Amino acid sequence: MKTVGPLYSGKLNVGNGYPTMEELVRHCGRNKQKQIGPFLKLLNHFFTLDGVVHCRNEKEALHIRDILEKRFKECQLELHEEKTKIIYCKDDERKGLYSQKQFDFLGYTFRPRLVRNTKSNKLFVCFTPAVSKAALKAMRAKTRKQGFRNRTDWELKEISALYNPVLRGWAEYYGRYYSSALDAVWGHFNKTLLAWAMHKYKRLEGRRVRTGIWLQKIADKEPNLFVHWRRNKVLRFT
Repeated sequence: MKTVGPLYSGKLNVGNGYPTMEELVRHCGRNKQKQIGPFLKLLNHFFTLDGVVHCRNEKEALHIRDILEKRFKECQLELHEEKTKIIYCKDDERKGLYSQKQFDFLGYTFRPRLVRNTKSNKLFVCFTPAVSKAALKAMRAKTRKQGFRNRTDWELKEISALYNPVLRGWAEYYGRYYSSALDAVWGHFNKTLLAWAMHKYKRLEGRRVRTGIWLQKIADKEPNLFVHWRRNKVLRFT
C-alpha cells in the first residue's frame, strides 16, 4: 500500500532570511507550537510538496496517515483532504481488490501495466510509472504556445537549436520509464513541423503527404536534428 498526498509544506523565502518549512516542522517537534507562531503568518508563501509513503498493508497505511495528520495538526498544518489517498499497488503478485489502484506523482502516473520480461519474453502485470496525461497535455500545450508553425522566417535548423533542448529534457525525464508513452508528444511535434513546412514553402502548401515525405527524408539524413528523431524507430509526419 502507499499513502499518497500533497503535504501542505514548502520553503519560505530563504533570500529574506526565513527558515524552510522543514526547519519549522523540526522546530515544532522540539519546542511546540507557540515558538513557531511568528512564522505561521508566512504560510501563504508556501508551495505544495507531494509525498509518498510505502506501507506493507492497508492497516499500516491507515496508521501512518493518522500519525501524519496528528503531527501536522501539532504544527498547525494539514494534509490535503481530497488528494491524500491510500493506493493499492496491484501487480501479478498482489491481486487483491481495491478502489484506488493508481496515482500521479512528479509528472508520472503509477498504475498496473503490462510489461515484457526481457529474459523470458513473457508479459506480466507490474505496478510501474509512465508520463501522466496531465504532463502530456502540458508538453503539447508548450509546443503550441511556441507558435513556430507560423514562423516562416525560421529555418529547420533554427527550430532545432531553439527547441531541441526542451525535447531532450522531456525525453530524459519522462522517457526514463515506459518511453513509448511519449509517442503522442513526438507525433504532435512532428505534425507541428509538418504545418510549419506547408506554411513556409509554396511548393508544399496544402500537400500534406508530399510534405511528410520531404520531412522523412530530412529525418533519415539528419537524425540528430531533433532528439526524438534519433530515438524513435518509426517517425510519422502524416
